[in-house]
Amino acid sequence: MNSTKLVFGLIIVLFASCKSNSYYGAITYNEDKFTGTKEEMANYLVEVQNKTQFIKNASVFAGKDSKLRTTYLVANDVASLMGDVLFDLSIVSTKSGMKLPRALDSDADRDYQFIEKQAGTDKFDLYYINESLRYLTDLEKMMKAYASDGKEEQGRSFSSKHLTEVNTSITKLEKARDEVNASTPASSK
Repeated sequence: MNSTKLVFGLIIVLFASCKSNSYYGAITYNEDKFTGTKEEMANYLVEVQNKTQFIKNASVFAGKDSKLRTTYLVANDVASLMGDVLFDLSIVSTKSGMKLPRALDSDADRDYQFIEKQAGTDKFDLYYINESLRYLTDLEKMMKAYASDGKEEQGRSFSSKHLTEVNTSITKLEKARDEVNASTPASSK
């Protein structure tokens, strides 16, 4: 299993040119290169990349800066799950010749910076959990819709396969939110 990931990882590195530095650059490239259902899938994959990368980045940060063990544990689990989604997303986009952004769009970047600014505060853990749940809920809706109505088989297959990681992350974060709320005094909420 690890050797398979290593081989695919090397392939992805070789095709790193299939990533654009900016979110908008990837959208523009894909719109210029593709039409119809391929363009629809490319735009969908860029959105999935953006949301998944936000969740992973926020989770990695929370794994380092959380004050509570509950948040630390769930953040590391979610970061790992989102890493798996991003890995397969890179494979799908590379096989399709579609570009994915290396950077978050301006809204996701703003949300990530907000989480960073909350580090060290008593509300950090809940900010991280709630923002991640918001992004995961959006991601879940997108993936369910594409899994059932998407026109490209690769996109439908990817979505169906990775709804499990998204749903697992939602469940873990909701449980963590309940635990954090139960351990936080009412005056701090």
